[in-house]
Amino acid sequence: MNILMTSDTVGGVWTYTVDLCEALQAHKVTIELATMGAALSERQRTQLAKLPNVHLHESEYRLCWMPDSSADVEAAGRWLMQLAHELKPDLVHLNDLAHGGLPWPCPVLLVGHSCVLSWWLAVKKEAAPMPEWAEYKTLVTESVRQASLLVAPTQAMLHSLLYHYGPTERTRVIYNGTDRPALAETAENGEREPFIFAAGRVWDEAKNIDALTAIAAELPCPIYVAGETTAPDGTERSTESVTFLGQLAPDELHHWLARASLYVAPAAYEPFGLAALEAARAGCPLVLGDIKSLREVWGDAAVYVDPSDLAALRDKLINLITRPKRRHYLATAAWTRAKRYTSAAMAKSYLQCYQSLLGPKQVKHPVKKVRHSATS
Repeated sequence: MNILMTSDTVGGVWTYTVDLCEALQAHKVTIELATMGAALSERQRTQLAKLPNVHLHESEYRLCWMPDSSADVEAAGRWLMQLAHELKPDLVHLNDLAHGGLPWPCPVLLVGHSCVLSWWLAVKKEAAPMPEWAEYKTLVTESVRQASLLVAPTQAMLHSLLYHYGPTERTRVIYNGTDRPALAETAENGEREPFIFAAGRVWDEAKNIDALTAIAAELPCPIYVAGETTAPDGTERSTESVTFLGQLAPDELHHWLARASLYVAPAAYEPFGLAALEAARAGCPLVLGDIKSLREVWGDAAVYVDPSDLAALRDKLINLITRPKRRHYLATAAWTRAKRYTSAAMAKSYLQCYQSLLGPKQVKHPVKKVRHSATS
């Protein structure tokens, strides 16, 4: 099976893409990967070099959620159409919301990893301003309604997509999965050090890292935060109350997770949360924002807190830091729950969708691949 897949190089979608492509190798699926958002980093190139079933087609077109991106989105559409014409894929798998409405020559699976309108409602507590986002809404609505199948990583995210851009009856929920870090035999993997750990784009209000910086001075242990601190507009986030580690390589991130006493993600908006999954696999107890998507993924295997309640966040962290047995119980619960969300399970579900969309049609033999590069 030969699939044209898009990916975003500047967010968590990249991790999802690498995990999925790697897991699809076992099913003899070839991926023509069209990247957008920014040039790949050396780390990202190294990741792809380990995947013989992936052929890279690189661009730097801005994504539809970025400011002033209309021209880039339109140009990216022409580029993707050219790729589809030349490569003749059996199916298109879009990990951006902008291009489902194009005249594709084959079935289209569209994944809604997140969206501006649901982000705005969750984070700003009001509807996204119009007409600023009117063009975006029209574009995504057309994309969602024209796609052969709409996929979301949680029921909560699917509900949001249908609320803002529906209706469409062709939907499926497929939970994200990862095999990183390697799942320990038990949640007990050595003595934990007295610090709290968080990960995510520091500049993204949805991650709510500001809540941690606001209460850090009242906690009996330090807080370390991994993630990009420079926003797309160039603004740099900094504070003396927590230690920002910047963007960490996977091995470095897993080293921190294996030592932390608590993993905290007081998110106001998180359609799935791959970083929390990695933390759980590493044996960290989880303290998460009390939102529908995270409760759906983690059930009773985490402690939840209202993202806007700083006092509650402070009190729950202090309580857990002083109760090692409670932390061990939560770590075991999260570690056990994490076993559901593997790369293999995710790939199997996507393969079922691919086969369903293709029906009895025989997939074509792979053609000779051409490497493409485009810039904005």
